[in-house]
Amino acid sequence: MGRLLSLRAQVGDEVIGMYVVGHYGKTAYSLDIVADYEKSHFSAGNLMTWHALRWSCRLGLETFDFGGARIPSIARFKTSFGDADVHRDRQKARSQPG
Repeated sequence: MGRLLSLRAQVGDEVIGMYVVGHYGKTAYSLDIVADYEKSHFSAGNLMTWHALRWSCRLGLETFDFGGARIPSIARFKTSFGDADVHRDRQKARSQPG
């Protein structure tokens, strides 16, 4: 059975970032992360990511899947945590035949 981790970064009473991570089996999956661009000097994304990595380690998970990144700045952010690129074939599903 999997679990979800929901993180909130705030300065005082102001929320400046949110992060949701789930896990299934021995893999954690970064589901969504958002942070206030105007408050980027607080590095909320980095802080929440480190907390999510620590949570994954405490659970004994073996892999943290950041998901894809086609935007160069986001790819740089993800690789800053020492990840390895894993390329997967994409599959598409259709809601209707034909």
